[in-house]
Amino acid sequence: MAFDPKAILQKAHSFLSASNRFPGGVTIGEPKAPPGDWAAAVILGPIQVTEVSLGTASGVITIVVRTYQNALVEPIGDREWTLGRLIFELLEDFCGDFDFGDTSVRNLVPLGVSATPGYQEIGGILFRVSDIALPLMVNDFATFTQ
Repeated sequence: MAFDPKAILQKAHSFLSASNRFPGGVTIGEPKAPPGDWAAAVILGPIQVTEVSLGTASGVITIVVRTYQNALVEPIGDREWTLGRLIFELLEDFCGDFDFGDTSVRNLVPLGVSATPGYQEIGGILFRVSDIALPLMVNDFATFTQ
């Protein structure tokens, strides 16, 4: 049976929602409308087979936590400092003993964790974003037939 990423996406979503860091809301997938305040989304990222054993494939499934803040909110320097602090707090949270909610998740791949700040336009508004990539080693996410 194919792996279902729903549990790991929901677990990250629940954690981010409960953290009270995102008054603009937390979604699974990109927001449909421009967020009014700090917001986050949990997005499925790259998937890579890294191991094959007796007809099953294991590998890395990456979930991405994307944060959003209006890029034009003043003062700019404070926003950058806050974004940096937020990135490091989230890295600390997810790199610890975070339970990703699925028994097939073996572990977080530490050397694959990254955070990439950037910009994205949503509904005509420019947002300062950061993509935090969390690669997870997952057992048996595909089965080969003979």
